[in-house]
Order: sequence, then structure tokens, then C-alpha cells
Amino acid sequence: MALAEFFVLVPDLPNAPRAAVRDAHMARIIPMIKSGELVRFGGATLDHQPTEEELKAENVATALSFTGSAMLVVAESEEEVREKFKEDPYVKEGVWDWEKARIWPMKTVISKPVAGR
Repeated sequence: MALAEFFVLVPDLPNAPRAAVRDAHMARIIPMIKSGELVRFGGATLDHQPTEEELKAENVATALSFTGSAMLVVAESEEEVREKFKEDPYVKEGVWDWEKARIWPMKTVISKPVAGR
């Protein structure tokens, strides 16, 4: 089966220990992004746009108010996406509410990063 794109939106659980688990999550995700193996892009969803002060905070991971994560994932099926992420530290350590994850088929047309971020 050919690879397809999926847009994934995952809410955080209440009082999620995101900052404490972030390093383990990033250690797993960054190689996947660099290789294009699974994740094409990903990031946190927030309850508001960060202020300049929040972005300059010593520990941005604790300064921002996170609500979940959004990702573009490549896989053969939605089932493969669900299987691969069951092992993510954000799932295993109670950050993501994986049972409420929403996954949609997607086709990227245009992609350009935001300058300065």
C-alpha cells in the first residue's frame, strides 16, 4: 500500500505533565521528522498566541498554555498512525488524550514555514 498523508489533532489530558515528558517525546519524534519516516511536521496547539514575553521566557515549555498537538503524518493507513503513536511518551505518560485523537486524510498542496519562528 502507498503512503498517504494524515492530519492528526490530539488534545492534552487535564493537568498533563507536558513539560516533564517533552524531552522523551522530542527524542522520539525529531528523528522521525528528520528522516520523513512518519512525521512531516508537528507542534503544540495553544489557548492563545504567545506574547513576546512568553516566547522569551527561560522555560517556554512551562510559560505557554498548551491544549494539545497537531501533526502531519505519513503512513499507509489511519490504523498505522494510531499504532505508531501508542508508543509515544506523550501517550504513555498521560500528556495526550489519545482516545480523543482526530485523524483526517489529507493532501498537502502548499508548504512554507513561518519566517522567524
